[in-house]
Amino acid sequence: DKQYVEGKCDTSRDHLTEECNDIKERWRQRRKTGRHGNSLRLTAQG
Repeated sequence: DKQYVEGKCDTSRDHLTEECNDIKERWRQRRKTGRHGNSLRLTAQG
């Protein structure tokens, strides 16, 4: 998952900086959730 986020940011770093930042923010929030982050990860990808 982490590689996917980083790759997306690299390929479209020019015009999708906002989306890239949004993804990073979501990752930070997921880390805060902790155990619940695992379940959120599956639903978020769908």
